[in-house]
Amino acid sequence: MNEITLNVDGKIYRVTNQNNNNKFGRAQEAAGTNASPRKILAHYHKLGGYIQDENGNKIENVSFWQEERGRIEANERFNKKLKLANQITSHPVVSSFIVIAILAILGFFLKIDLSRFY
Repeated sequence: MNEITLNVDGKIYRVTNQNNNNKFGRAQEAAGTNASPRKILAHYHKLGGYIQDENGNKIENVSFWQEERGRIEANERFNKKLKLANQITSHPVVSSFIVIAILAILGFFLKIDLSRFY
């Protein structure tokens, strides 16, 4: 049997890459270059791969994937917010307002009379 052993947080997990349509290879590819063993196991679970712990007990099919999916969804939400913030701040009126606000704040704290600039 083509058994693969992965160490996640000091625990040993075993998977196979034989007679399962290369699930482990596909999981590695989906997890990305230099992915942690935990992330690879998550994608292996997503594909329905059979994972055993060091005692030979089956690991429930979604435990690793649920954790990874939560991370992916949080990342997507953050990226959406970042994209929206970039769109808003790149607008010429908004960016001009930001510059004026920064100058006003600096002027206030540094006690600079900005009236000569208008």
